[in-house]
Amino acid sequence: GWYHILNGNKALEVVADGENYSVQLVKKSNSSKQLWKLVYIGDDNSTYAYYHLTNQWLGEKKTLTAYQRPEGLLLRMVDM
Repeated sequence: GWYHILNGNKALEVVADGENYSVQLVKKSNSSKQLWKLVYIGDDNSTYAYYHLTNQWLGEKKTLTAYQRPEGLLLRMVDM
């Protein structure tokens, strides 16, 4: 299922900011931009299983990733 990722009364939400889809914590709502799911992508046949964190609004073809900026580490959604 799809779930909120919460920090108190705030939820992780996708923000369409032109050419990118960044994420930020905002007031919790029932928006599909705030619903998340782990999608299994495989394993290494021993110890580890691998997942992507996807968002209902963007669909399972985008995944959450981190990237380095001068102001620090930021999160955004990218194509798988």
